[in-house]
Amino acid sequence: MEPSNNERNKSKATQGAGRRKGTMESAPERKRARLSRAPPSSQDIASAVLHTFRQLPKKGKPQPNEYTTLAGVVLRDANRDVGLKTVALGTGTKCLSASKRCESGDVVNDSHAEVIARRAFVSWLIAELGIAVGKLPENVTAKTEKKLLAAGEFFAFDPQTKKFQLLEGVEFHFFVSQHPCGDCAILTPPEEIQSHSLPLNEQVKDGDGTLSTAGKEAEQSVRTGAKPVQNSTQSMGSKTLEEILSNIPRASDVETGPQELGVLRRKPGRGEATLSMSCSDKLARWVLMGIQGGPLLRVLASPIYLESMTVVLGENTSDIHALNALSRGMIDRCKLLTERLNPPFRVAEPKVNVVPSSLLDGFPLTATAQRQVPSGTAINWSAETPPPSPHAAKTWHEVTLGATGRKFGATKKAKTPLSPNTRSRLCRAILSGRVVGLVRALQGGAEEGAELGSNCDWTWREVKEKWGAPYAEQMADVARKPSLFENWIAKEQA
Repeated sequence: MEPSNNERNKSKATQGAGRRKGTMESAPERKRARLSRAPPSSQDIASAVLHTFRQLPKKGKPQPNEYTTLAGVVLRDANRDVGLKTVALGTGTKCLSASKRCESGDVVNDSHAEVIARRAFVSWLIAELGIAVGKLPENVTAKTEKKLLAAGEFFAFDPQTKKFQLLEGVEFHFFVSQHPCGDCAILTPPEEIQSHSLPLNEQVKDGDGTLSTAGKEAEQSVRTGAKPVQNSTQSMGSKTLEEILSNIPRASDVETGPQELGVLRRKPGRGEATLSMSCSDKLARWVLMGIQGGPLLRVLASPIYLESMTVVLGENTSDIHALNALSRGMIDRCKLLTERLNPPFRVAEPKVNVVPSSLLDGFPLTATAQRQVPSGTAINWSAETPPPSPHAAKTWHEVTLGATGRKFGATKKAKTPLSPNTRSRLCRAILSGRVVGLVRALQGGAEEGAELGSNCDWTWREVKEKWGAPYAEQMADVARKPSLFENWIAKEQA
């Protein structure tokens, strides 16, 4: 027998009351919705980022003789039928040399598209967490609430730990318009894959935890300009910049013969060496540690991992050996470190996809006879919808110069090139300040008293040391010898 109208109304009122109280009764329905939907296609993910890029203002986009690289983060919320949404985007091809790095965190050191897109995602994440804090009932404590509380569109809040959890069914997918520099960009011909380019977890592992040399002499059809880092700087203490630079490869160092697979590399560049690690190495780090960074784990219960990685195929490149290179550079070498990871960290295994280069037709994203110069500007954008939360950036579209790591055009308007007005919204100083504001808002009504004083003015390094300690400790264990990550360039001294 069908329920009466009164019963229907009563049921709706009960559901509405549950939502108003911020409880999680609807979680089972969300789970069923998620399980009933197929994962997004790689072409749809790529198209979402390309569409967002096309809609951006002209400012910062390549000139007629220039090209750039594009990367983006796409949100899929399987709990709602709203399709894919680009939440962060970045372009860029440059990074700062070692001597231009800034101790105060006022510049963006690495302006490659993948890094800019991740930082734009962190900006979006801070804003969304700020909205989630605003949705919480007043004076929430572990004594008054035992259940998870709905908070914003994408999170649940645990009063016991005072941290947010990503809702089931909320996924993030990454796109980049070319192979990331470093290990992922070293491609071998398809006929060589079986004998020379097996995934690292299938190759012979030496007793010291490093790869054997078997399979490293494969003929290579595509090479990377990123330089292999052979010496560790992790234990150099307070060494000078000159001493650190003496331990990393110079621009003039040329690799002869086949390039070694699976090793850490610094980014390519002319002139003075950069201390920035290759994008392949940073992606591998995100596979292990998440894309949120260390300080946000102060308010997040666990790292946020990518669900998939979509890359545009180069011309005349086989999808099978492109996929092999991507899997090797991002995932397979990380599997060797599984036993070193402590919860909530894990080896995420994002699905790796490739899409045809024809998707880039009409976009300034590949070098051509007309476009031979890499663009010196970097665009960052994130979907922080107005009106902004107290923890949202003031702008959602910004252009910076890769050669300075500061806002495009701001140095001409400012009284001094080093004025705070020239700082990018993605620099460490500004992002860490927003994290401080987020934690202050979350703890405003805590019964044990606020962790932060009203006049707290921590530097980005203090924020990293205080709230990023679990992240830093886990990464130190990952890089402990013997490890594929032991030669990660330590930059805190520089």
